[in-house]
Amino acid sequence: MSSSSSDKGKRLVAFIAVFSFIFTTLYYLVSGLLPAIANGLTRGDLFNSVLSVVNSKNSPIIYSSTVVDSNGVVKLSLIVYAVFENPVSVLNLAILGLPHVPGGGTLLFGGGLVNLISGGIFAYFYRRSKGVLISSISLISNSIIQAFITSRISSDPPFYSLFSMSEALLFVVGQVIAGTELYRENKVKAILVSFPFFSLLNILGFGWLISDAFNGAQTHSSGAQQYVPPSTTQNYNDYDALVGALRNGDSAEARMYISELQADGFAIEDILDQLVNDGECRGAIWVMDNYTLDFGKLKDSSVVDCIVEARRVPKSVVSLLESLDKTSVENALRLAKFIYYNTNLSDSRRDKAEEILVKHSVIQRGNPPASPQPKPGSTMPTLDRWDPNLWVGKEVYGYTIERVLGVGGTSYVLLAKTGDEQYAIKVPILSYSPTQATKVSSLTFQDIYKESSNLQRLSEHGNVVRIFGMFLDMNLLKRVERGEVAYYLSNPPAIVMEYMGGGSLSTLVNEDTVFFSTRWVDVLRTVFLKVGKALDYLHKSGYVHLDVKPQNIFFSRPLGGTGEEVYDSLVKGHAEVKLGDLGSARRAGERVTQYTAQYCPVDQVKAMVLGKADPSMDVYSFGASLYTALTRRYFNPQELVKLMDDAVDDYARKGSSFLSILREAEEKYARYYNGELRTSLSSYPDNLREVILLATDPDPNKRPRMGYIISLL
Repeated sequence: MSSSSSDKGKRLVAFIAVFSFIFTTLYYLVSGLLPAIANGLTRGDLFNSVLSVVNSKNSPIIYSSTVVDSNGVVKLSLIVYAVFENPVSVLNLAILGLPHVPGGGTLLFGGGLVNLISGGIFAYFYRRSKGVLISSISLISNSIIQAFITSRISSDPPFYSLFSMSEALLFVVGQVIAGTELYRENKVKAILVSFPFFSLLNILGFGWLISDAFNGAQTHSSGAQQYVPPSTTQNYNDYDALVGALRNGDSAEARMYISELQADGFAIEDILDQLVNDGECRGAIWVMDNYTLDFGKLKDSSVVDCIVEARRVPKSVVSLLESLDKTSVENALRLAKFIYYNTNLSDSRRDKAEEILVKHSVIQRGNPPASPQPKPGSTMPTLDRWDPNLWVGKEVYGYTIERVLGVGGTSYVLLAKTGDEQYAIKVPILSYSPTQATKVSSLTFQDIYKESSNLQRLSEHGNVVRIFGMFLDMNLLKRVERGEVAYYLSNPPAIVMEYMGGGSLSTLVNEDTVFFSTRWVDVLRTVFLKVGKALDYLHKSGYVHLDVKPQNIFFSRPLGGTGEEVYDSLVKGHAEVKLGDLGSARRAGERVTQYTAQYCPVDQVKAMVLGKADPSMDVYSFGASLYTALTRRYFNPQELVKLMDDAVDDYARKGSSFLSILREAEEKYARYYNGELRTSLSSYPDNLREVILLATDPDPNKRPRMGYIISLL
């Protein structure tokens, strides 16, 4: 008798163990692997998404938030948890931050409601079973109490831990008792309620989660117990609220949300990286001004692009320059040149920039050297280390150079004077750097020179910056390229243009009193209507601009300090809006030689090899520029910019991956266009949203002509 009883006990234990193993495996597939596959297919990165799950060996006790970032997949996983009616799983989701997912709070409430109903049903149908009754009490109390403590999850982790552990233990005890009671009566009923092994694993898993919560972790590998840091964007509410506070200039709120993100385990460098990658340059610079950072921990040097784009130099730029000088001299020099030539700083920031430039022989400390004789073997700086201040005070083509206005990705811009009139002289940078914003070479300027008479004629349109002359001596240019840089000083290739004293749209966008005014949308409609007319004129004349961006939209004179003043200046004609840099223009159908990755379409980069200049490229850049002016964010995502730069670099090296990289870029942009872009535009005026979406269609054949775009404004 005892032997028979012992055998039955062994069979019961074996039954529960085998079933729990099968159930756990199935649960892993449904809650971990399948969502990872779905997410991988959505993101176009199936291999890495699945590999992440398999390598970390996540069991179903831990929600695999590191590989699931789609709201739809999150909802699917929660439904699976709710169907299996396991309160511990619902609690795991709560502690992992599901309330931060849009709609997550509602889904958690729904899961709790399922627990409540399930507990009532179990208690009614299995009221003879003490074990089921215990489990039912756990389900019911869990759903009720959870509704009252959700707000305390982050503020009182010990209380939440104590409650959840006691509930989980109660649930497991009930399952064990119920399984024993129902095994003799009905094996199917035993299967439905007896999951003790799985629930015990949940207790262990939840204990790890509670421990990690104190250390800022978000998830753990159950196999190797290896910490996996989260993506900043997992904390949707806090990060989005931070971005909103930064855009609104609310420093107190911004500090509060940064504190919450830091409490969740995010370093301030992680937050800065995310802001930079999202194109939130103004917010990124605020962080650099208000927090102590270890710039060596930044993942890339895109922060330099942010500073140049925003045209603001943060207080901590000295530390950034020191870090870049150790890790990326090229970016250190680029940032130092921007600070030295483009700002009126006279503090330690400019001193550090000068120190970097002197260290790498870009400039000499003190007064500029005397004008050298144009002969080979000169000790002047090389083209890669050229100092545009060498032109200051000299006469070039009859124009006296007064100062350096700016250093762009492809050119130096000098303020010159002849008689009583001021002019802007643009001199191309003759060195080639794959990391510069707009790619150019001396061949590009030669192409421009061939079209000089036509471009001067086109510039007579009222909304285009006038071109007065172009200067190019091909023989001297060849000598410069051979290293005789003295000729670059005395006879540089140059375009003499109308001087626009009101600055650019890029600068205006960063004026808080204007950007946050109620007139900002009206200002943009006025500005882009004028730019649209300029492009329409160019297109009808058979040309494509190819470099439309906020930096190339200029104002003839200062507009004022408030939104109302700016709007009045524009509508009353006190200041003119003009599209500049016709030097980038090409005849429609000609080869494309340059691009600005933050604003151009992928098809423009592809046209550098396979296609021809087309007006649809300008239409795209027009929409991208409008988006940036509305949001203060680059239009093209950072990953798209990198793919385009990688493709061009591969082509320049005569590699074989140019087209495959661009295909990936096209796929990523299509997903961005149909997802994140549409969502991000939901709060903006309908006609501006329509203009941006029409102008930036992934299919160039679907982008309308500029005439139609103008009619929408």
